[in-house]
This record gives sequence, C-alpha cells and structure tokens, in this order.
Amino acid sequence: MDMLQEFLGMNFEELDQVIGGTSCSLPIRRPDAITSAYRMCTTKDGETTLQATVVAVEVDENSHATQQYTLECEAARMWDITDAIRKQRGENATVWVVRMNPTVTTACDIDLETRVQAIGDAIAHILEAAENRQIGDAITPNVTYAFYNAGGQRHIDHARQSGGVCVVDFDTILLQ
Repeated sequence: MDMLQEFLGMNFEELDQVIGGTSCSLPIRRPDAITSAYRMCTTKDGETTLQATVVAVEVDENSHATQQYTLECEAARMWDITDAIRKQRGENATVWVVRMNPTVTTACDIDLETRVQAIGDAIAHILEAAENRQIGDAITPNVTYAFYNAGGQRHIDHARQSGGVCVVDFDTILLQ
C-alpha cells in the first residue's frame, strides 16, 4: 500500500478499516484501502447533489487460490463492502473493487513495481473520470482482477457467471 500511495501521490482515505458486513458468518469487512472522488450532479428535481465514486483496493495474495476463499463468500464480500460504502458515502455511490495479486508466479512474472504502477494508473483513471462523469455500473459493484494467476481464475469465472457484479477486464479500465 505504501508503494501504491507513493505512486498515486496521495494517501488513501482509509487503510484496513472495519466497514461492516454480514455474509458468510463474518460480522465485519476490512478492505485493504479505500479512496474516492466526487462530482456535483443535478437531479430531475433540479437539486444539486454530491455523487461519490469509491475505489476499494484488495490485495489478494496468491490470487486467493486456496480453498479457504469460497466463491460464494468472496462474491458476497464484494456486496458487503459496497453496501457498507454506500451507508457511509451515500446510497448512490458507484463502487469499484480493484483486486490485485501481488505474488509473482510463473503465470505472472511482472515485477511488483510494474504491477503497482498499473494498478495506480487504473485507480487514477477511475478517480479522474469520476470527477466529470459516471464511470462504471452505478448499481452493482464494479470489480476488476489484476494479475491473477490460474489458481484464482475460479473467482473471476464465478463473478462473471453470477451476474451479481460487473466484472471489468483490467486491461480495459483505461478505455472506460
């Protein structure tokens, strides 16, 4: 997180803070980091409101490839994080969950600094775009998986098939 904050040139608003949660018998959720951007929006009634776009960063060592991370609980966790963020930042907040594998494997031999820079570029793009327009799905969590290895592919496949989250290919974030 220190390397990512340094690359972004900013501190995260929250680091490893408890934000709530109820699924899978876990009473709390603790995203690794949270940051956000805001823009002014006008409602149909002519009222001005502040619209939040929030990015939660999750560091998933070894792509959460072990069986202790069940597919259902991982998906429910993203919704718990989204719900908790919306309670804090407003029910209309757009939520992005950026999930990153920091572990170097044979499937991903890109060094950590290069991966952190890519994550930083994606986060910076989301935040900068969100200051001017809606970016991402405003209803479901927008989730991207970066540098996941084959062992963690089951999480990506489950998220795509569930229809409960909007999976955004990491390589396309800068095109959003």
